[in-house]
Amino acid sequence: MISLSNKRLALIIPILGLSEPVTQVLSSFPSEKLLSLGFETTAYIVYTPLEETKDPLPSFLANFPVEVLIEPKKGYGQAYLTAFAKIKADIFVCLDGDMTYPLFLLPKLISLSLSDSYLFLSTNRLIESNRDSFSGWNLVGNKLLSFFHHLLFHLPFRDTQSGFWLISSSLLDRLSLHETSFLFSSEIKLEAFLVDPSSCTEVKIPYFQRNVSSKSVNKLISGLNIGLFILKRFLKKQSKNELH
Repeated sequence: MISLSNKRLALIIPILGLSEPVTQVLSSFPSEKLLSLGFETTAYIVYTPLEETKDPLPSFLANFPVEVLIEPKKGYGQAYLTAFAKIKADIFVCLDGDMTYPLFLLPKLISLSLSDSYLFLSTNRLIESNRDSFSGWNLVGNKLLSFFHHLLFHLPFRDTQSGFWLISSSLLDRLSLHETSFLFSSEIKLEAFLVDPSSCTEVKIPYFQRNVSSKSVNKLISGLNIGLFILKRFLKKQSKNELH
């Protein structure tokens, strides 16, 4: 269990280009409440410039320290791998910079993590009250992927693709993370559970509709790639079990 004094919290937000409302996200961060819990926060914006972007070093306003890490290589996982390699903190809070996640709930999530000794806490968007925040087959696809993860690995997460989660450095140091793409979301949840299942939990949260243009992503192809990734990991695990 993490003690409540002189602890460092790193808020990590990966962004591609400058289309996302990161300053709005930072303004919603409850830094005073986190300070009362004993955490001093620094936000790290992992910024991957687009080719047409002329300003490679943007600035963001917040009432607490903000640093920009330039990551020229594209990739959701690449942004986090770069951040984890460069940042020292006791707890890492990771989320998208599009104002879809309730960052104001972070003090409650941190308190839960501390009181029950959870080292990895993820969030679940896939609840009935959030149905209107998902478009088309997005909700169905996310539920199918999460079911697939649970079926093969018995993961406790009902939303394996959630982009809002926190992890203790003591657990992060024990994980083997390699995925540089969107597969990283599955990988870190899977790794955390396999390394220390009792330290993982998930909390239901409100989820807000995205009001900025999303990146050009083929969701069907992405879903198939995630399914293939988790199947390969399952077969690899089965092969290892047969050798022992």
